[in-house]
Amino acid sequence: MAHGATPEAFAEAAAACEAIVPSPELAIALYSRAYAAGASDWCCERAIVLARQCGDFAAIASVASLRYAAAPAPTHLKAAAYAHVDAGEMSMAKDAVHRARTAGIECVCLAAIESAFGATHKSSSVLLRNLEARALEASTGEEKASYFLAAARVAHIAERPAERETMLLGALEAVPEEATAFAALENAWLEAREWDRLSVLYRMRSNSAATSEEKVAAYRLSGTRLILGSVRKATGLRLLQQAIAIIYQEDLESIPQLVAMLGLLTDRLELAGSGPSAIRLLGQALAHPRSDDEAMWIVNRGLWLAGDEPAFRRTVANLKMLRETLLASTPRSIAASVAAEIDGEVAKRNHHPGLSENVAERAFVAADVNVRANVSSKAGHVSGMTRDMSETGLFLACDLELKLGEDVELAVLLPGADEWSLSEHRLSGKVVRIVDGVGYGIRFASAPDGYCADIRALCPARA
Repeated sequence: MAHGATPEAFAEAAAACEAIVPSPELAIALYSRAYAAGASDWCCERAIVLARQCGDFAAIASVASLRYAAAPAPTHLKAAAYAHVDAGEMSMAKDAVHRARTAGIECVCLAAIESAFGATHKSSSVLLRNLEARALEASTGEEKASYFLAAARVAHIAERPAERETMLLGALEAVPEEATAFAALENAWLEAREWDRLSVLYRMRSNSAATSEEKVAAYRLSGTRLILGSVRKATGLRLLQQAIAIIYQEDLESIPQLVAMLGLLTDRLELAGSGPSAIRLLGQALAHPRSDDEAMWIVNRGLWLAGDEPAFRRTVANLKMLRETLLASTPRSIAASVAAEIDGEVAKRNHHPGLSENVAERAFVAADVNVRANVSSKAGHVSGMTRDMSETGLFLACDLELKLGEDVELAVLLPGADEWSLSEHRLSGKVVRIVDGVGYGIRFASAPDGYCADIRALCPARA
């Protein structure tokens, strides 16, 4: 951003970042800059929403401090104090709590949190029980949640993680959409790799969605967090696919961050060696009403992917499909400017010297999949990662030194019948290619029907 940029420019850049680049941290920073430069409170509110969605409590504290500097209301100090505790920044939290109390805030929850600093184990237990009792006696869900959250913060200060989780769950039970409790639990279980508990948390959010738009948002938030956190990326990608499927099935319009979801999915497809599948996914997106800006992004993304793809017949077919969809569903002002580029890409591929009529059609998976490979000649096993998975083989990266023609036994974990489950498939194969320092191409002797069905279900090109 250029020096001297206006508040509006920062806000526009933040909105564009949020819509196109799946980087909530950058969007939060830009919204904060916009507010600091004089933009409206909406920028602060949006930054806090994004920070809570990605569990960045330190950013919430920073934004609350910005608001206090601009408008010295004690409530902003209280918000900063709570966020510092949630972030585990206890020295800053203690100072912020003291300043909020000095400013005259009379609040049972804040007073309990202040007392928790330096409290003995016995004293913190008394604080926890008192807050829990108030929560149970409260007449509304919001009151219950506020007391449970205060108890969770006391437990956090006292380094009692099990009791903190219990109180956070109490807040969610009182108010299922309570975002702070959700984000705190999500952070804790992501860090601990508590996948079973995390999946229950995500399922709770999606099941509580009252509308299709809320369901899409639930899948998008869960999927994006898993992918960007490098945890269960395969499941994260399936959740994004599910979100996009709902958008298409119900012809939803004005869905936030659709382009960001498509970007994540096509990035992973490209990394998996399946650029053609990514192009097909973009073509499906063009077949539904999109804004001019979204349509242009989709087309340019498809052309960029095609530029790096090997000259497979399926790439040519998908480029042609992209062109036909473009002409049928995109404003003429955009279609006319890019149709010629697509024609050029098709012509280049049709005359590529390496093009073969016998290139096998393969179904790829947009996911990283954990694989255990048992090599009979080594009398042991090792864990590795796969890519370019198809119904006939895969590429395996592992630490073992395998020989050309060597037999291997694989146990492959793929996403199962729904977005939360995994299914295991045992496969026999042979090493048919070696890429030094990278891995091995494995061809299956035969693949079970269940494995082939899962591969087809996971591949957008066959959807």
